[in-house]
Amino acid sequence: MFEVGTQPWLDALRAAVNAGGELTVAARGWSVRLGLGFEGGDGTPVHHVALEIQDGQCVAAISDRGAYEEADVRISGPCGTWGEVLDGAIEPIRSIMLHRLRVEGNKLLLVRAMPTAKVLIEAAKRIEARFEPAAS
Repeated sequence: MFEVGTQPWLDALRAAVNAGGELTVAARGWSVRLGLGFEGGDGTPVHHVALEIQDGQCVAAISDRGAYEEADVRISGPCGTWGEVLDGAIEPIRSIMLHRLRVEGNKLLLVRAMPTAKVLIEAAKRIEARFEPAAS
């Protein structure tokens, strides 16, 4: 089981996304750097990650605050909300509309990236993961 936002989880996500072929259709002919921020229940950052999509392939997936900050579009929120999204309890766009997830950056690019985001979320659902850091 992976902890969401860690490099092993990102490696599994990248492999799952690229293996499926759906991303080739959803993101053919364009590029986006997508940042995802996972926060604890009190709003403190737990993980910041960046995914780089180029012409239908996830070419990079790293756990790095700087890469997150430089992403074209950044989506962040509590691990609990991300868990609900990945469990299918709430649609990603609804969680954004309800301000449970926040969007920063190029919002027009986000609209274009929605099919890509759907592919990423579907791939992430197939990865066994936990949403809160393990207790030390």
